[in-house]
Amino acid sequence: METFKICVLSFLFFAGTGTIYAREAVCPRAGQNPPCKGECGQFIDRNGDGICDNWTKEAQRLKAAAAEAAAKTKPAPSVPAPVSVSKPENKAIPTPAAPAAGEKVVIKAEPKPQAEGFYEKLKKFSLIPLLALTGFLVLLSVVLKARSEKYRAVHRDFWNWLLLLSFLACGLSGLFNYFGFFADSKSLLFKLHLWSGFLAFIAGLYHFLERYACMRPFSNCP
Repeated sequence: METFKICVLSFLFFAGTGTIYAREAVCPRAGQNPPCKGECGQFIDRNGDGICDNWTKEAQRLKAAAAEAAAKTKPAPSVPAPVSVSKPENKAIPTPAAPAAGEKVVIKAEPKPQAEGFYEKLKKFSLIPLLALTGFLVLLSVVLKARSEKYRAVHRDFWNWLLLLSFLACGLSGLFNYFGFFADSKSLLFKLHLWSGFLAFIAGLYHFLERYACMRPFSNCP
């Protein structure tokens, strides 16, 4: 029972700390084309049209603001002076000349939006600070394990609990996001899923490298 309480409290702690970075109420891609169809964790589609409701709402707000600004700057209509109507002359409309034989016709295509690079994806969801923090914990553990007997007694428990809690946070947030639980916190659940999965991967990799010698057949490890 105590272990269950610790797991629940730890998951709530992960969810609480994730709100520091997960309070974007404005779609960062609003006003851009094509519409957002699920490229980020803020994707919500309550009307089932396949387009993010956050994108639609923000795009409509920007369009209304632009129309309002244009209406304010539009000059008052002036009364046109009377003009005499004359019979139009029949003039031939010039047609564009056809390209000569052998001449290359260049058709300019619209530039495609550039895809985000690996570094931009790391910066987008604050993965670089998380990577630096986890790397610091690994280096600190290596140093303390070699120099402190008190730390060696709790070293294995510390990393086992860190791996377990990050795994639970990653799994539960992924399930909640997939089944639509806490729909208003979908952005938070996505980021919690990403951060905890990132942390679980590094912790699991360190655990594997440290215990690899004991995982081989006929190994004798404490």
